[in-house]
Amino acid sequence: MDGKGKIITMISSLSGVLGFLIIFGAIVFVHEFGHYIVAKLSGMIVPNFSLGFGPPIFKWVRNGTTYAVRAIPLGGYVEIAGMEPSENDETDEGKGLISDYNNKPWFSKFAVIVAGAVMNFIFALLVIIFIGMAIGELQPGKDTYIGGVNPTSPAEKAGLQAGDKIVQINEISNPSGDVIRDTIKNSPKEVSLVVDRLGQRVTVVVSPIEIRYPDRGNSLIYEIKTFHGIGVSLATSSGEFKRMGLVDSVVMGTRNISFIMMESVASIVSLVTGHVSLQDLSGPVGIMRISYGATKNAVSSLMGITSALSLMAFLSVAIGFTNLLPFPALDGGRLVFIIWEGIRGKPVDRNKEAMVHMVGMAILLGLILLITIKDVWMWVGGK
Repeated sequence: MDGKGKIITMISSLSGVLGFLIIFGAIVFVHEFGHYIVAKLSGMIVPNFSLGFGPPIFKWVRNGTTYAVRAIPLGGYVEIAGMEPSENDETDEGKGLISDYNNKPWFSKFAVIVAGAVMNFIFALLVIIFIGMAIGELQPGKDTYIGGVNPTSPAEKAGLQAGDKIVQINEISNPSGDVIRDTIKNSPKEVSLVVDRLGQRVTVVVSPIEIRYPDRGNSLIYEIKTFHGIGVSLATSSGEFKRMGLVDSVVMGTRNISFIMMESVASIVSLVTGHVSLQDLSGPVGIMRISYGATKNAVSSLMGITSALSLMAFLSVAIGFTNLLPFPALDGGRLVFIIWEGIRGKPVDRNKEAMVHMVGMAILLGLILLITIKDVWMWVGGK
């Protein structure tokens, strides 16, 4: 690899690392900001709000809240007084009014808890609107481009990048997307690809592998299928983007968020019914790999930028939806207790609720540990 190639590789790797930090950090931060802003508007005491974790780089105090920017830029957190059973009731200084979470009416608590997921949905919508208005929609055409490259896939190892235009596969010139897919599926050994990258022809040889692919068709249940692939998504287009107006961008964003929500529902249904297993789920390590792969080419092409921003929107909706599931320790678990409080007219015993959330947290951490071990094993094995 020449000096220029090394520089490009280094920039791509740096872009991938920064991309993961930005994507994950932004999603967690907007979620916590949703809890924070509604708690403030509801008159609750918020002692701390932090951007990031670890030791503070700098901090300041305003209206009783300590704001901090911390060293590890992975999201943030908000502390709302009165949420934990061990806390005493807080009062507004000089007013004597109880203003902690525990002493607010059930609908205020509901609004605070649900606000995190709502902010995730709003954030995703804003990202998609930005894509539509600032970058645009990929226009249809006859050329076939690589839209995205999966991390540690044969395509990534061979050096293929988002935005590469495929001009030849084996001996077939100017192949259509269907021809490329069929050729790869029916070539268990090697395929030769010639791509146009920023006006230069690059030849790569890729060895397809067996890939597990979830397909739900028109139902709510995924079926796991296998085929030979190299780990890329294809886009048949002219390679040009056409910017959209505000209304069209909002429509596109709403449609995409509805689609992601349906995919999330299908994932849960498929998991509960046993059609997919833990093997098919991704945890923090898997998300990190996906984010890295989606953002490492963000500096080299509009397709790379679109891929990274689209992933950010997708993960924001998926994480917001997951947090609303009625499982202890998640926001959805807290909402179940709050709704029950509204029905019966008085809060559930705080210590009993805390015990339920603690058990739920233990189960969640166990599942995350198992999925993380699986993700690391696949990463080490190059799968």
